[in-house]
Formats: sequence, structure tokens, C-alpha cells
Amino acid sequence: MRQDSATMTFFEAQECLQLAKDTSTSITVVITDGDTPQDEEEPFSMYDYQNQSLSPLSQARFLHQTAVQNDWLQPFHEDIYCGTTSLGAFVRNAEGSYCQTTNDYTVLRAVDALTPGAALTFSSRLVSMLMQQVCFDQKEIKISYRPSVAVVETIEDITTGKVVLPPGTTQCLCRQEHFILICGDSTKDVLEQASDLQIWLLRVGRDYVSHRSMALESPMSIHRLEFFEDIESPIETEKRHKAKLEPRDARA
Repeated sequence: MRQDSATMTFFEAQECLQLAKDTSTSITVVITDGDTPQDEEEPFSMYDYQNQSLSPLSQARFLHQTAVQNDWLQPFHEDIYCGTTSLGAFVRNAEGSYCQTTNDYTVLRAVDALTPGAALTFSSRLVSMLMQQVCFDQKEIKISYRPSVAVVETIEDITTGKVVLPPGTTQCLCRQEHFILICGDSTKDVLEQASDLQIWLLRVGRDYVSHRSMALESPMSIHRLEFFEDIESPIETEKRHKAKLEPRDARA
């Protein structure tokens, strides 16, 4: 009888046991005390989350799951597939390293350089729409009532130190990756930022103010503003269409 041995993680051992069961194969798995996984699956509980009693890995999974449910981790932008390998959530543990739901080393290095308590790669079609209004050499998006959003060409600029984000920056638009990196003190902070960011993106055509005083009166910008207004207020869109159908004398 052939005998092989291997060191596996807890989840790999579970998969081997299931495979052996399905194929009627005899297999023995020994788990020592030192091999008990730190990343063992924990059931999600809103009570535990609100009281911050979940482990960092479970918090990262909770953040990732919430982002998926809210369409904040979409890999498609303007019919372009950008991939999902770089999308995910990060939560710092007591040792200072990060529990993450993505294995993208470049994004992990960027998060590690910024040292937040938690982070999320916010990716949606609204981000793609925002990129259409950002100038090619723009470094930040200034907004009147909320923190500015930094703009970098690629997230590698953060990891290499080519770009140093201003102190207090919690959101950064990465052009090549098509996502906004959200950083916060905790998973709760990141979720609140993500919700606020989504609301702002839906209103971006009305409230967007760039550091270059972009000419929003241009025909292309006006078209984009109307598109965002369609998302935010269908009632206003209906009124505008009705006004176009009315005779000019009636409108006067």
C-alpha cells in the first residue's frame, strides 16, 4: 500500500477528507495542537460584529461579503473585465499584519504601507463613470462637504513610494485597477465610508468639484450630468422630458 504524507492547512485537510469520502479512499489526517488554524471559519453574527468580537479574519470576510452584496466588488467596467484577483477586504490583526480576502500582493503592500485598521477595494460601474470626468493628470478630487479622493495612475505608485498620499487621506482612486481604495480605522468605519461614497457617486454629476475647475458647461459634461441625474432622481428626468414636449408658448 502506498503511503504519502504532507503538511496541509485545516481547510485543505477538510477537502482531502471529503474527497476521500467521495472516492471511497482510506486517508488519515492528523492535526497537532500547533497546526490548529488561526483562520478557522467562524459563523458571522451581527451582534459579534457590532461588539467587535469577531476575529480579524472573520471581520475581513464579513467586510468582503457585505461589499459583494452591495455590488462594491464588481470586476466589469464599461464592458471591460478588470478581474477579481485584486478586489477584496483587509483587516489588521494584533501582530500588525493583515488578514485579507485577496492574494494580490501589490494591493497588500499598498495597504501595509498605509497601515489602516481596515481597507476595501471599492469597485463598481459608478467608479468607471467617475473616471470619465477625471482629467488624465488630476491628482485629487476635491469635494465640498467630504474628504478629498486622491488619484493615482496605479496602486503600485503607493507601494514603490512614487506617490505619497497627503496625511488623513482615506480614499484613493487607482486608474489602472479601476477601484477606489478605502482605508479606515475599523471595518465599521470602512463600511460607513463605502456607503457614503456610493451615495456621492450617484450624485457626482451635481456635486463634483475638481481642483482644476473643470468646465462642466461643456456638451459632454452636461450629457454626463444628465446621466447621473437620471440615476438620482427619475422624477426630475420625467419633468425635463415633459418640458421638452410642451409647446414653446406654454413654457414661456
